[in-house]
Amino acid sequence: MKDFLNRLNTYPKLTSVVLASWFVLNLLQSIFTELFHDEAYYWMFSQHLAWGYAEHAPMIAFLIRLTSSWMPGEVGVRLFPVLLSTGTLYLLTNIAKPENLAVWFLLLLSVVGLHIGGFFTAPDAPLVFFTALFFCLYQKFLDQESWLHSLYLTLAVIGMLYSKYHGIMILGCTLLSNLSLLKNKKFWAIVLVAGLAWSPVLFWLIEQRFSTFTFHLFNRVRKPYEISFSLNYILSQFLILGPLVGLLILPAAFLSPIKNLFDRAMKFSVIGVLSFLLLVSFKTWVEANWSASAMIPALLLAYPFILQRPKWKQWLIRLAPISIGIFLLLRLHLMVNLLDSVSNIRNEVHNWSEWAEEINTLADGRPVVFYNTYQQPAKYSFYAAVPSHSVNNYLYHKTQYDNWEFAEQFQGQDVLFCSRYPLPGMDTISTIVDIDHYYREIPRFQSYGKIKIDVLTDQRSFQTGKTTMIPIRIVNPYPVHLRKVENPDMLPQITCNVFEKGRLKKHYYPLPPFEEGLPNDTLELSFPFSPGLPAGEYEMIFSIRVGWLDGSINGEFEKIQLE
Repeated sequence: MKDFLNRLNTYPKLTSVVLASWFVLNLLQSIFTELFHDEAYYWMFSQHLAWGYAEHAPMIAFLIRLTSSWMPGEVGVRLFPVLLSTGTLYLLTNIAKPENLAVWFLLLLSVVGLHIGGFFTAPDAPLVFFTALFFCLYQKFLDQESWLHSLYLTLAVIGMLYSKYHGIMILGCTLLSNLSLLKNKKFWAIVLVAGLAWSPVLFWLIEQRFSTFTFHLFNRVRKPYEISFSLNYILSQFLILGPLVGLLILPAAFLSPIKNLFDRAMKFSVIGVLSFLLLVSFKTWVEANWSASAMIPALLLAYPFILQRPKWKQWLIRLAPISIGIFLLLRLHLMVNLLDSVSNIRNEVHNWSEWAEEINTLADGRPVVFYNTYQQPAKYSFYAAVPSHSVNNYLYHKTQYDNWEFAEQFQGQDVLFCSRYPLPGMDTISTIVDIDHYYREIPRFQSYGKIKIDVLTDQRSFQTGKTTMIPIRIVNPYPVHLRKVENPDMLPQITCNVFEKGRLKKHYYPLPPFEEGLPNDTLELSFPFSPGLPAGEYEMIFSIRVGWLDGSINGEFEKIQLE
């Protein structure tokens, strides 16, 4: 293996061959692999362009729209990630200027995060590219603080901010690594121009009361902290950089010496991003890919450290071919379904176009509304080429479907209602993707997901077993008043739902249903709250229950004390 790598390193066109092969591999992967669930969701973003979305920044939607508008199918959704991942490898090579190209590419091609990002359409794809571009241009900026380099660096900063809000961590860590930038007028010019360019997104966040941040940091997981949150996060960081080679890359990045301001920026970024997310893991569940931007400086720091240490280099040469072989096998499986026993992977990317046809046939021309899921309506819309909707209850969370107009579009129509678990009056259909769906027709569908319920008192302490009148305001933002409910099985009713440590304990609906919908655009009333629960700390949320469906997410989770 060592002799082969030495001969390979002398090949003058090795970089061009690797980059071209990488592009072709990911292009083929894009063509012959069905969309993952989240990719379909991001495709839905592209059909409804905005300055922001419930969970993400807008860049990925813009990129998908640019290609899917003229290129059909999965490759139209994935073309930009394929291009950007190839550009990322080029930028990394340009920054590292590796003296041993064979070992360098062996290291890069052993990283699972780069393989996934090679074709997978997600906000991380542009974030990783613009992070690599940022470090490439920051390196040049440190060498020569020209206005031209400042302009280029500004474009990279704007790209990061539009790609994913996590890019702020890299920018903040870079500033902390070089506080002298605060005295540099070119730095402030970058801040000013980038801030102005990002202002539409910022105004959107302000308008939404920074709901994206509060969702990810506080409301995404309702249950209290468990040690598994932090342990899973730590383990996932080794896996996303490996899985095998991650055992070398992460320690090497931490141990790599700081030689200059550029190394200092990269070291601060790796330690800062990973440490911040570790702290977040003590509050909520942290996804492995939240640290994707730290992968760039980690690789740039790890490479020279490993190369200069024979034992580390030897382990890289041993482990990398195994990792690459596993990745190629999994890539092939995604295209042709080699591993039937790997059900989770199979159910993400195989037979979903046929699944959409099955559901569409069952719907027989009716709109389809899904329950407590954002992936399946997106997948259905992509493969069936018809709009669909999702309604969510307080046991799930809000998604971008809560902001779109499908609820208004389907209001009063007969719909096919699909759920992943049984609800009253539902029949079962076993689909080609080995997932049972439960369904029933809902005549004259009514949805109240956008109605907001505000608590009009600061009181958060209640006597258990004693009735307290809680003043609430119901605000109806729908373009129609919903004064008349045509389906008597779908009468709206106010409920108060009480949770303990993330688990539903009880729900209360002492008031009668609205027999004619909501009588006004805004309604204030008093809700009789009689908590028959033991003393302790709880959370409550007000919602509107619709017939046999549990209440939607109409209020905010409020901490309460029962005495």
